[in-house]
Amino acid sequence: MDFAELVAGVQENVNRPDLQSRIESAVRTATLKCHHSNFYYKDRTESGVSFPDPDYIQNFDPKTIFPNFRKISYIRKWIYDANDAVGLGRPGKKLTLVDVDNIIDYWGCEKTDIYYQAGNLLQIKSSDKLSHILVGVYNHPVVAPVESFSSWIAEEYPDAIVFEASSKLLGQIGFTEQSKALLLDAREQLSIIQLGSAHESGN
Repeated sequence: MDFAELVAGVQENVNRPDLQSRIESAVRTATLKCHHSNFYYKDRTESGVSFPDPDYIQNFDPKTIFPNFRKISYIRKWIYDANDAVGLGRPGKKLTLVDVDNIIDYWGCEKTDIYYQAGNLLQIKSSDKLSHILVGVYNHPVVAPVESFSSWIAEEYPDAIVFEASSKLLGQIGFTEQSKALLLDAREQLSIIQLGSAHESGN
């Protein structure tokens, strides 16, 4: 379903044309909630990142590369090869995520081949000079503007969003029992999504 169809589905359950703007808001919120119920592989994408000057320490802001950035999935070195016309190199060692307070090892030396979050930036400390990396991230769905709405859950499991948004609206306008019933339906849909995602990703 697209955004308009989701809104129409909620309106059918709520039957309140006067609450159109609240229904649209509830659909956006429900879409985010469904996607945030887990880290789904279909929310994951990857991109190469290059640094102008090879160095042992690099950093970048993932939001400049991934506008809907939610969370890092992995970072790995990329062994760049300009003579490789097809792949421009090959994957290298995966970097280890650490807490910013845990970048010093047992012997008092700074750890290498690690990355950590510092404000908006991801800081990387490499054991060799680094010029290219491959970054995998989880993205938020696109819920605004309406014209750009994009959600694989809306396409494959639209009832999860419709039931969640309907439950929220019905609860707000005093239909408690109907709200509870639809909430149970929404949770059942989430379970189906999680099981389906685990099966498709091979987990």
